[in-house]
Amino acid sequence: MTVYGELVRLKSEVPSCYHQSYIQTGYRPINRSILTCIKSAFWPTNEMLNFWTHFISLILMVSRTVRIMINFENKFEVVKFPFYIHSFGTCYLLLVSSIAHLFCCYSERCCQRCFSVDQAAVVVYAICVLLGFDHLACPMSCYGIFSGVTRETYLTGIVILTVLHTSFSLFTLKSPHLAAWRTMPCILMTILIVLPCIIRYTNDTDDPKCFPLADKSFDQFAALCFLAQVFFIALGGIFFATYLPERFYPGTFDIVGQSHQLFHICVSLSMYFQSLLIENGLNKASEQPTVSRNNLSVTWACTVGVFSLVFVLTHTTVLLHDRTRPNIVKITKIT
Repeated sequence: MTVYGELVRLKSEVPSCYHQSYIQTGYRPINRSILTCIKSAFWPTNEMLNFWTHFISLILMVSRTVRIMINFENKFEVVKFPFYIHSFGTCYLLLVSSIAHLFCCYSERCCQRCFSVDQAAVVVYAICVLLGFDHLACPMSCYGIFSGVTRETYLTGIVILTVLHTSFSLFTLKSPHLAAWRTMPCILMTILIVLPCIIRYTNDTDDPKCFPLADKSFDQFAALCFLAQVFFIALGGIFFATYLPERFYPGTFDIVGQSHQLFHICVSLSMYFQSLLIENGLNKASEQPTVSRNNLSVTWACTVGVFSLVFVLTHTTVLLHDRTRPNIVKITKIT
């Protein structure tokens, strides 16, 4: 029988790129086979629950998406594109992050590559959330400061920010004093994505411009879903930024209960309420007459086109980073 001590290492026994703040034990040995990486999903290590919290969420999200799609009468109707894109972005992020946590111990180089692609997956997910929100939940052109901004201008700004976020996250990773450059595009991108929803769901408005469908009344269910999503992502951000609870008890939560695991759980719950919000918007759109649905202005260019562009640009950035930055650096896990 394998001795537990042979399966894990102390923090001092693994390269610095694997070090996690306040986590002292439970590190997996590096330079192992792919089969060993897969087996490690069932070992009590500090990555075990990081993998399962994402992988179980992936299974649940895929099954939920399939269940919804089965009930579609016309699966290729253009109004469903934002739903498909949002579902893909969510599942893609969960899949990439699961793979990153599981196979990062294959080698130091693999660790760097895994979490570089993970960065790109986060950006792809963000643009998928935007497209779902903008077409089915909170059209940005109907609210406040966005009232005079065209959708094309808005999406162009978001695309630029996604590329900047990916570039700064990867190419400045070795420079702690450039942390602000890594953070700023992410913050701006997040604000631009959620601000229209904040304006809509914090104002009980019946302005005809506020939603391009026949039913323009305040949607309490959608508002609750949005608030729940914001609550869980904010709570997850607190765990991620503060390293609670292991900050106060280093070594105690190395295997179970560390902040990154709690962050994963909060993110999964946020994704669930987000999917409810998008599904609710899709149901309302599907109930409307075709003429009313056309007011959503769902086009191939503003959905699949924007998604494809961001997907290609972010992953090209990852590829360029991998070819120009051969040195192994400490990785900051974000998913």
